[in-house]
Amino acid sequence: EVGYGPDMLAPNSDCSIVAVANEGEGDYDDAVGLINPEGSVTLIKGPFDDASTQPAVSHVSFPWTDDELLAKGIHLPLSLNAMEYWDDHSSIADDIDFSSARATYTGASVLEPEWLVWSADEKYVLVNLQENSALVKVNV
Repeated sequence: EVGYGPDMLAPNSDCSIVAVANEGEGDYDDAVGLINPEGSVTLIKGPFDDASTQPAVSHVSFPWTDDELLAKGIHLPLSLNAMEYWDDHSSIADDIDFSSARATYTGASVLEPEWLVWSADEKYVLVNLQENSALVKVNV
């Protein structure tokens, strides 16, 4: 099982490991408000040709806070402070509900991995966080 909203996968050169970019893109539901799961990367290590052996699955999460991300110069399209503003103080506050997204918010909630590529030596995967105008290096 991979993370929420797998957007792209890329095998390494011998297809022994598959990297998956899990976008975790938010969705607004009128009944519950904004649902905004965490973006992540999943690494799945074979063998893939033997049904009796389960592949090893590793989930790579992003542990940074909003302040740490901002200090790195990473754009946060809908930070916790922004959700609080829109929920409580904006002219459309009566029409939106970010309370459940605010209650479960982490820095990874606003990071959305969309694209990834293996390094030439296959020691790491570069992950594009498109909405954040950032690139993350994941050691394999």
